[in-house]
Amino acid sequence: MNEQDGDGRAAETTERPLVSGPAHLADDEFYRALADRTRRRLAYYLTMQSETTVEDSTTALVGWDVSGQGSMASPSDHKEMRTALEHVHLPMLADAGLIEYDPDSGTVAAEDLHEDVEWLLERSITTDPE
Repeated sequence: MNEQDGDGRAAETTERPLVSGPAHLADDEFYRALADRTRRRLAYYLTMQSETTVEDSTTALVGWDVSGQGSMASPSDHKEMRTALEHVHLPMLADAGLIEYDPDSGTVAAEDLHEDVEWLLERSITTDPE
């Protein structure tokens, strides 16, 4: 990005990327990845972990869902969430550069996110009505 300095000359400025991958605040893919509550919760959960598994992420998200409803999770809730994570949510977050996901090992980790993205995730969780 070029800006003019005090003498009217173009001065170079450097912008820090928001994540270490391709996702930036101006990218539609970034917003599509965070448009779903489950993906926002998953991305937020992963910022609190150094590395975790699909199984642990599934358990955390199912627990999060049912705690807001005051009910108990069923095996079918767990199976549905895991399937959705493996086939939709994890690949979408990985494609947006927000997480690292290895389907072969079942490991998941957050990418090194810019503090503004971490703030956005935290804010979206703390203002979630459920």
